[in-house]
Amino acid sequence: MSVVSHIASVVFVMVLPMHIWAASALVFTPVSIQFDSVGVGQQDSTVLTIKNTGRERLSVLGGKLALKDASAFSVKIDTLQLNVGDSVQVIVRFEPIAGGEQADVLTVEARALSQASVERFLVQLAGKAVGAEIDVSPSVLSFASSGLGVSVTQNISVKNWGNDSLRVARIFAQDVRFVVDANTFVVGPNKERVVKVTYTPDSIQAQHDTLCIVSNDFDEDTLKVVLDAQATPQQVGVARVSLAKNGATFPQVGDTVSVAMTLVPNGASIAGVELFFGYDPVYFTVANAGAPFVLTGYSESQLKVLSNAIVSQTNALVVTHLSGLGAASDSITTNGLLTQIDLIVKAPLIEATRLRVLVESPLFNSQFITPSGLAFTMPGSNSVGLGNTPPTLRPFPPLKMSEDVAATLGLRSLASDAESGPNELQWSFHDPDSLILVSISTPDTALGYIARFFPPENLSGTFTVMAKVSDPAGAADSSVLVVDVTAVNDQPSIPAEIRPGNEATGVSSPVTLQWRASDPDVEDVLVYDVSFGLNELFLELVAEGISDSAYTIETNLLVDTNYYWQVVARDLAGEERSGPIWTFTTESDLVAPIFLGGPEIVEVSDSTASVFWSVDEPVSARIVLGVSANLSDSLAFDPVVVDAQSRLRTQEIDGLTPGTQYYLQITLRDAAGNPLVSDILGVMTTGENVVVPVIRDMGDFTGDRLVNFEDFVIFAAVFNRPIGSIEYIPNADFNSNGVINFEDFVVFAGVFGNNYATGKPTN
Repeated sequence: MSVVSHIASVVFVMVLPMHIWAASALVFTPVSIQFDSVGVGQQDSTVLTIKNTGRERLSVLGGKLALKDASAFSVKIDTLQLNVGDSVQVIVRFEPIAGGEQADVLTVEARALSQASVERFLVQLAGKAVGAEIDVSPSVLSFASSGLGVSVTQNISVKNWGNDSLRVARIFAQDVRFVVDANTFVVGPNKERVVKVTYTPDSIQAQHDTLCIVSNDFDEDTLKVVLDAQATPQQVGVARVSLAKNGATFPQVGDTVSVAMTLVPNGASIAGVELFFGYDPVYFTVANAGAPFVLTGYSESQLKVLSNAIVSQTNALVVTHLSGLGAASDSITTNGLLTQIDLIVKAPLIEATRLRVLVESPLFNSQFITPSGLAFTMPGSNSVGLGNTPPTLRPFPPLKMSEDVAATLGLRSLASDAESGPNELQWSFHDPDSLILVSISTPDTALGYIARFFPPENLSGTFTVMAKVSDPAGAADSSVLVVDVTAVNDQPSIPAEIRPGNEATGVSSPVTLQWRASDPDVEDVLVYDVSFGLNELFLELVAEGISDSAYTIETNLLVDTNYYWQVVARDLAGEERSGPIWTFTTESDLVAPIFLGGPEIVEVSDSTASVFWSVDEPVSARIVLGVSANLSDSLAFDPVVVDAQSRLRTQEIDGLTPGTQYYLQITLRDAAGNPLVSDILGVMTTGENVVVPVIRDMGDFTGDRLVNFEDFVIFAAVFNRPIGSIEYIPNADFNSNGVINFEDFVVFAGVFGNNYATGKPTN
């Protein structure tokens, strides 16, 4: 094997990649991208290098993701031209909003200048996102109760599809009729938790509300479940039967005892009534046999009597019946007397015996008729006894309390009853709007019942609560309690960052800072102060009192630099909360500098020349020099290297020969290594030069007039380098096409072994 063929084989196998023969080829570094364990809502990025390793200039037509806007990845590839050997770097970002493994494919299209068809290149993208992902089933809970106070329960399943723990911080509904069995809990990855929701109706109206589940799911931090409760049958109102008598303290023969039936509808609408009274004819007789009932009705709606008669009579029981309906547009919604029967005592009564005016306690087969046509039996607690009178409520003083503190009210002195002691009375409180909650306890017998009133969350103003007191026989009295709640200002929440995420990388200018904060007070308004800077200990206040939860830093930020920012949230009362100090790193510099002035030769002497330039950013410089117009002899001259970074410079080149034509080229690089190459400039030194012929031999890079292995080592080092590259030497580009390629290698191989001094090949 000859020396020339041996060298060619070595260069081909060891230096040139196999796809050098293709007209066009893009090489991606790396060929696939994998992001590991990136938190949901956070961001990670990496650099993808795209290089033209073909034999022609390429037009890169851009890139696109298979999942488009639904992708957790983002990358921007503009249309650009890539010369042979050139490369470009793009930033690939991974910013997941849901946990789990995620993948996508980046397609890059390119076309060679000599080809009409488009080639497509694929890069696999994969990432592991760490975060919780909530799912709730079903999304609607329906409740149907059989009666007031009868609770029904439905289950919902809270499942975590993510790969991190799902932390449920709060579950709540505005309507207190809906109660959940757990307010906070944690669900592991691919686990679920059953939550019980119990509905207890206190009115017949249908109820609609939303169950809010607050968790650490990034894109669904508050998930809502519809709560739908159907209309509920109720015992309409509270009936009360009382006795009145004339004459002596204890009824005597001939005295009249009046039995009155009254109603407290509790806000319900009554369209009609049907009553059956029973009494013992041995002891009683009706005072007016022609009209056993005295009908008084209501002030707002007079009942029309349909039936008023004795329907059953035996020696032991007389049953009288009354039924009535209101007018078509009427409804009974106020307290009042339904009916009254006056009975005359016929036979002596025994004082120790309770007078059973009615056969059953309190009524025999009594019911109300509602507008919906449903019928409900009256409560059986309305027993009637001789001499029993309802308790009496004294007027309630206005109850004052603050928004965040419960108030206590002693009940012992607020009601009295002729037949019962204070501790025998039963109390209940009800807020029709379900805003004020009340609990009743008995700390000791001396104090009696104590009521604690709990204010609504983050609400103030005047509220009304219905109070009711009952004696052991079921007789009751009711009144309205006014609760005055004074507002208390609450602190805002601690601001939380949205974008850029804490410790995010690859952030480009201008950057918009986004955060979120809230205030427990519904009517409160938040404003924000924003601080920003390079040192977390000395942040500069850049925005004060802004109402938007976003602020844009308009100035261009330094590349590849850490910045810090902080937000303070403040409400109208001046209460404020400071967020933590967050940080992010700007993207790397991928933009080459540009000339603002020059380069130009400004001063020339017989041995020196000065060149001036100005650029848009600090750069270092390297100046190559030669006497050939294409700088093919630049290796024979020492380059001028300027390491100091500057925007504006006048650089002197010394050691020149008088009366000589020189050529020079400047290569500038910014701090990120982005190059800027000038055109070749010519300069003639002053003075006279004695021209000594210089022999320039093809392939001789060392100047010893021999083309040997030392020259091959130099040629191999600059192979595949285009013009503008620091390693490019013009006298190795034999065909002067701007790149040292295989065609130049063929020429070099042809002269390898020449001895220009003797004209014979070397041994």
